[in-house]
Amino acid sequence: MSASIPPYRPVEFPSVDLDIERRSDGVIIMTPNAGLEVGVSSVPKGLALSAIRTPHKTAIAERDENGSWRKTTFAALKRDADAVAQWLTDHDADRRAPVLIISGNSIAHAVMRYGAMAAGAPVTPVSANYALLGGAGGYERLKHVVDTVKPRFIFAETQEFAPAVAAAAPEGTLVISREPEHFRAPCFDFQDLLGTTPGPDLDARIDALDPDAPAAYMLTSGSTGKPKAVIQTQRMITANLFQGWATLGKAAGWDDVLLEWLPWSHVSGAFSSMAAA
Repeated sequence: MSASIPPYRPVEFPSVDLDIERRSDGVIIMTPNAGLEVGVSSVPKGLALSAIRTPHKTAIAERDENGSWRKTTFAALKRDADAVAQWLTDHDADRRAPVLIISGNSIAHAVMRYGAMAAGAPVTPVSANYALLGGAGGYERLKHVVDTVKPRFIFAETQEFAPAVAAAAPEGTLVISREPEHFRAPCFDFQDLLGTTPGPDLDARIDALDPDAPAAYMLTSGSTGKPKAVIQTQRMITANLFQGWATLGKAAGWDDVLLEWLPWSHVSGAFSSMAAA
């Protein structure tokens, strides 16, 4: 009886075209003959391009409270991110006014991230555990992050983060939530942000984004001390994405349906699959 053959799927890797230099001391230097082509200069421009090319394709899907799928397309994601970008701009968002995000992976989180980047405000996604498990210790880590980043805006998606925001957010910080009634006043309703009409110059501002300006402050794990904020620029993020796509090609499955498991407070989770270009 012959053994059954496992149902392997063909994997389409890009061709390997390298210039290989072998030195006398045993060092081998491999240089790709094809240069890296970065197709966009910023993440918001990548989202805009996806909204044009595949407007009706699902960009992100998440489970709702009943376990059913809630989806948003690239066109809808771009529309909502533009609305948030306009609202943030109207409230003086810029590179000196970061947006702190306290949330799990969600459509609203993605909208806030893209909207902040489009407004030119650096984003800092925080591990939800800093806001959920820090009560006994007085939210020390969250307070440290707030003191380090000095956000002008805090997006705390749901009511479970209200005690942490009350403990850590300085006076004058603009708090945004999908459930604002559970937060201290004033707290802005995320739904109201989505109702903002983008101004006629928003696309021009996105085109003019400085690729070397801070796009995000990503936090280190804090396993050997308090978390540190590491600058990520638009150029760093887009170059990393296009390098990954060029190296792995279709084998990575970016054009297919991806199951997200890394939290977006993790730099690989934030800027590998959770990016549009």
